Amino acid sequence: LRPSWGTMTFRYHEGWNLVSIPLVPDQPDVASYLPDAQMPAFAWDPDSGYVRRWQLDPFTAYWIKFAKTDSVELRGRFQRDLALAYGSGETGWSMAGMPSGPCAIDDILQDPTGMLLSVYEYDPVYGYILPADRVMMPGRGFFVKIGVEGSMLLRGAEEEHSSPARELLRYPAALRK
Repeated sequence: LRPSWGTMTFRYHEGWNLVSIPLVPDQPDVASYLPDAQMPAFAWDPDSGYVRRWQLDPFTAYWIKFAKTDSVELRGRFQRDLALAYGSGETGWSMAGMPSGPCAIDDILQDPTGMLLSVYEYDPVYGYILPADRVMMPGRGFFVKIGVEGSMLLRGAEEEHSSPARELLRYPAALRK
């Protein structure tokens, strides 16, 4: 199989965002793709807690502060599957990135079944929220609660392009203002 290359829209908000790079970029310095990012980014390490990162790895969740709300086009190789392993010292709360397509929480392959207890995303306006429609979207990072050691396979659905913004559907209370 030939790798699939293309572009994805990467959206971010002013302030802190929990994000992951949803493809293998065509240039090594991923941070250069994000002109509004105020580096360093912060990754989670189960032994050390939050650690500073100036280089970003694809499919890894990071806290990044952005100077303004905007979006950029990322170019690179798509990756449909993302395998995540959690050892006995990595149970509890952790951060997880995403593959190149959306993944329904109910479709995550877990070994053992039921090891994934909770999933939350972070929105700079609304705080910690459950993913809309129980779907984890590429470009975002997630807080996951792992009950026991094991492994998970996130298989991103194949999409031609990024999903449109769904803010009004995601937050129906905003319609009542």
